[in-house]
Amino acid sequence: MEIFRSKIVIYGLAACVIAAGVYLYISREDSSALLMATETTTGTAGSNLVAALSNLQGVKLNNAIFSDPVFRGLSDFGAAIPAQPIGRNNPFAPLAPGTSPAASSVDVREVLSL
Repeated sequence: MEIFRSKIVIYGLAACVIAAGVYLYISREDSSALLMATETTTGTAGSNLVAALSNLQGVKLNNAIFSDPVFRGLSDFGAAIPAQPIGRNNPFAPLAPGTSPAASSVDVREVLSL
């Protein structure tokens, strides 16, 4: 019983310390400082974007890799995805009485032909 009581006291003190830390952290922040920090980072983000775009304009791409025999020898290992039926237009709508969920599904080809 004594061990149980000491654990409760320790957990209670730890919770109080954490709550006090969170309170001090939240009360320390100033909203006007956050607004000023946001305004200054927006300006630097714009200048960083302009610098990155100017660096990209100087990039020259070499298309010789596409005529390389090694590149032409590459093969596609992708698998064809078979057409599968899709669900109802509104999956959260209640089913009509007497219908099963499988009967209310729509085939993909029907949707794509519209």
